[in-house]
Amino acid sequence: MGWNLTNIQLPVAPNVRTRKRQQAVVAEPGMIPFLEAGIITAAEHNNPEWMALLANWLCAVGCLRHRHITKSSPQRLSASTIHAWCSQGKQAHSRNGFTWSAPAEFTNGFPCAQRVIDAIKELPEEKQQTCGMAFDGEGIPYPISEVQKKAQLLFENHVDDARNITTYTWRRVAPTVGLLLTFTDLELTIRRLDR
Repeated sequence: MGWNLTNIQLPVAPNVRTRKRQQAVVAEPGMIPFLEAGIITAAEHNNPEWMALLANWLCAVGCLRHRHITKSSPQRLSASTIHAWCSQGKQAHSRNGFTWSAPAEFTNGFPCAQRVIDAIKELPEEKQQTCGMAFDGEGIPYPISEVQKKAQLLFENHVDDARNITTYTWRRVAPTVGLLLTFTDLELTIRRLDR
């Protein structure tokens, strides 16, 4: 795309003993279609793990934390967008929950939102309320460790060190694009509030 990526932080191999909190490596824009292709392949083979990969995609396109995906439920599906409700607020002072939205389809037209809604409807009624937006065959939300592991396996032979891929790798995509497009602080804030 011709963007200047010289100010993007490069990943450092993790050292368990001296592990310090550091900012997660950012997924490059070209990684999104590759992630989508991995999700589609798994979904078309009826592998329920496609939703573990989908959780990473939702982190990217919804600018969401993983825990919000596990506590969300679909509310409405339009031709272009899925609207969801998360029962856990983003900040300590606002715990009443929030609404968010994401594209209903991937860039190639795969109907990811409809597939999630159909999978939820197949679950027993008591599981439908607690499954979140990315769950295993039993209707249990995928834990963050499994979500990260699936993405790391998918990108294992395609990036320098796939061990550095976390859910925050995906969550940082939209803000990083905003910074590369030189959005002002106000524009970045408004876009975050829109989510």
